[in-house]
Amino acid sequence: REAALREKQAARRRYESLSARDSSQIYSEKDPKLPSLADDDELEADDRLALGRTAEGEVVEVEADEDEEDEELAAFEALSVQERLNRAVAYLRGEYNYCFWCKFRYESAAMEGCPGLTEEDHD
Repeated sequence: REAALREKQAARRRYESLSARDSSQIYSEKDPKLPSLADDDELEADDRLALGRTAEGEVVEVEADEDEEDEELAAFEALSVQERLNRAVAYLRGEYNYCFWCKFRYESAAMEGCPGLTEEDHD
C-alpha cells in the first residue's frame, strides 16, 4: 500500500515537473510536435561546438582520420580466423574468468567445471 502511494506521488511530481517547463525549450517553433533545443543564438559556444556548429550556426562536418592505421589491429586481422578466435577465447578466460564455450563466468581463475579451452572439449 505504501509502495503504491509512493508511486502515485512520484508520478505526480514527474507530471508537475514536465508541465511547469517553458515550452519554448521543449518544442521547436517550426514544428511544435518535435522536441528541439533552444535557438542557436541562446546556446553557448561550447554547446554549439558539441552540436557540431560554428559560432555563426553553420553545421561543421568532421572527417574521420582514416589515414591513420592501427598497426596492432592490422596485425590481428592478418591472423587466421581460428587464431583470432583462440586469442579472443584466451583473453576472455584470462581477463574475466569467462568461458566462451560454456557461456559462463567463473568465480576463480581455476574455472572448475570447465572441460577445456576448445569447442571440441565441450562436446
